[in-house]
Amino acid sequence: MAEAEQVRAQEREWHQELHKALDAISSVRDDVKGSGREYGEMDTLLLENLLHLCLATSGLVLDHICKD
Repeated sequence: MAEAEQVRAQEREWHQELHKALDAISSVRDDVKGSGREYGEMDTLLLENLLHLCLATSGLVLDHICKD
């Protein structure tokens, strides 16, 4: 049982780290969109893809945590 608690604690930590990454990517994306500077379409696409990847990964971790 202690092992299961340890696994859940690790999963919660991963989830928190994913949210930090998501917040950082969102912040950069918002800066890019609001800065008026010229950014290539590929830069914006990369940021959007990173954002979606973090959201998807976060959802998978949440699903795994909430199974119990």
